[in-house]
Amino acid sequence: MLDAAKQNATTPTAKSDTSPRLNLRIEMPETYAFIEACREAFSKESINPQIKLGMEGAQTFHASENGIEVGTRSPSFDDLRGITPDRMVLRDKVTVLP
Repeated sequence: MLDAAKQNATTPTAKSDTSPRLNLRIEMPETYAFIEACREAFSKESINPQIKLGMEGAQTFHASENGIEVGTRSPSFDDLRGITPDRMVLRDKVTVLP
């Protein structure tokens, strides 16, 4: 009986279960594709730590798809005190330094 309980605790569960484990490829396919593209463009060594930090509470990663949210939300525009549209600057040209 104890072995059955141990097996259930480590087996991936259905979406309706309250378990935090999910299969990102199936449950959030667009998010998965985006993360894979970022890993390809910037390396998994630079992307994976940011995702991990976001999962731990830092505002470095957040995704929402199919009613599932993972990571940590950034504050809304209204919560960003001191940043108002009249203080934003848009530039026509970007200079790249060597």
